[in-house]
Amino acid sequence: VREGLLQKANIVVGFPGERKRDVLASYGFILRMALAGVRDVAVFPFVPYPGSEFHGELRSAGKIPEPGDAYDRFLENNVYNSFAGMRSWSEHFGDSSIRLFTTGGMAMFYAAQFTLRPWRIAGTLTRIARGRPDTMLERMLEGILVRIRGLTGKPRRKPAPTLDGARERESAPRREAAAEKRIHDAA
Repeated sequence: VREGLLQKANIVVGFPGERKRDVLASYGFILRMALAGVRDVAVFPFVPYPGSEFHGELRSAGKIPEPGDAYDRFLENNVYNSFAGMRSWSEHFGDSSIRLFTTGGMAMFYAAQFTLRPWRIAGTLTRIARGRPDTMLERMLEGILVRIRGLTGKPRRKPAPTLDGARERESAPRREAAAEKRIHDAA
């Protein structure tokens, strides 16, 4: 941060065996990152990705369905981080808690960041207005605006250029289908 590098972090909560006190320790780390000047923190639920050791253990324990329609729903709700489909894999707290922990952690980070560095609010609003979101918060806010525009009939903005300068050509559903195929092929 002192060298002027843009810093981002991803935090994962809801591991098997994780307790609420462990999540609170993660929150403490999130606050320390905000104090240090980290620009973006995303808090995600733990997902037992196909092919991982946790996936194998949970499948053996009968907590993950066999391949089929139920398994496809599991992938859709867990691997793609559907908010409504977020699941807690910890025995110590439920699904509604995991939704609270993920949104609460991000809300806490951005509240602290914008309180300590209010000038970052202007940068966030500018990037959203230009259709070039950079942080997880900006992407979420832009997604909300896109949905609102869809409801009001206003045209959608062209996608922002990718890192190589080209406009994104693949639609989100095609990207998701390709990602799901890679996951199934790896399993």
